[in-house]
Amino acid sequence: RKEPKSLERAVPVGKQEDVATFVENLSKKLDRDRPASDPAELLSTGWIDISKPGAACFLKMVKIPRMITQVCMKIFTADQAQYFPWVVV
Repeated sequence: RKEPKSLERAVPVGKQEDVATFVENLSKKLDRDRPASDPAELLSTGWIDISKPGAACFLKMVKIPRMITQVCMKIFTADQAQYFPWVVV
């Protein structure tokens, strides 16, 4: 089994980012790669609906260029618990 690369080894020497820059760049990448929010559009682009009551959940397995499993969830926390504290960064 391959061990995951640490951030230090994954980023070329001399190009180390501070934490704030890393989080900002990651946030931009995630926003750019965000799946559609419309269930019909998700289904039309190969997502599988595996939703349950209280949570809309779609799954997509991408095999090219490498195997990646993507999950898109919309959870209605009020249906899960009356009080659900969130951590905001």
